Amino acid sequence: MIGERHDLADEFPEYRDRICRLRETDERFAAIYDEYQRVNREVVRTGLRRTVHSDWYTGKLKRMRLQKKDQLYDMLRT
Repeated sequence: MIGERHDLADEFPEYRDRICRLRETDERFAAIYDEYQRVNREVVRTGLRRTVHSDWYTGKLKRMRLQKKDQLYDMLRT
């Protein structure tokens, strides 16, 4: 879906409280979370055509977002 948001708390609602707690107490989690949010905003802007990028670059952003989300999910589960 064009411009669809992938906020981490919406992706993993069962971990909403843990996400907030880890952002405050775990520097590594907070850094990865911030990078995930930055990449996610760029993907959303691209989808809404606020910024125009090649399909290659947009695909790269989406892969980066997925990689960050996987890292964060692994940290949430442990």
